[in-house]
Amino acid sequence: ALFLCGFVRGPVERMVDLGTGSGILPLVLTRFGKARHAVGIEIQEGLAERARRSVKRNGLAEKIEILDADLRELKGVLPAGRFELVACNPPYGKAGAGQLNPDNERALARHEILCTLSDVVCAAARLLCPRGRLATVFPPARLPEALELCAESGLRPTRLRLIQGRTSLPPKNVLLEATRGTRARLEIEPSLIIYGEDGEYTAEAKEMLYPAGNGFG
Repeated sequence: ALFLCGFVRGPVERMVDLGTGSGILPLVLTRFGKARHAVGIEIQEGLAERARRSVKRNGLAEKIEILDADLRELKGVLPAGRFELVACNPPYGKAGAGQLNPDNERALARHEILCTLSDVVCAAARLLCPRGRLATVFPPARLPEALELCAESGLRPTRLRLIQGRTSLPPKNVLLEATRGTRARLEIEPSLIIYGEDGEYTAEAKEMLYPAGNGFG
């Protein structure tokens, strides 16, 4: 989630985080000026309530709203075509693939039980204003699927960045930005390397993981 925050370009006036969980994306993006106002959508009531407590504890209640809602059913909840940024750290595992976590809350967050990557892209396409951007992260194996879904939904991939544990290792995740209503070319950025030769975080990874000392309660 923090690498996704570092990948997002701002500032934007209004953003939505689909499947906000504990609210880390809105908290970081508003605290550090990448978004002026944010809405977090969370279907799990317990997580939504925790996110609200975090927002209040960090003094960001005037900037962040957390809604109990299903991202697949946002008509009548959020207006279409009004947001400059939609961010999402979606469930990585396809339904029926891999072993489910016995903790139901974690299982729902990590596997496509209540929503799919297709649901995320479709919701983003509806919410984004012209030239609004979707920013998301997922495993490399799902990149072809993500590109196909974006094309079907009228979103053009405009930035792509791989996340690697070390320079010698294959990528662990892909950061993708897709823009509504643009003909801009895809920009492939240098990989984000998490660990240096000394086994410590690289300067860039450290900056993303501990932005300005974090400072969140």
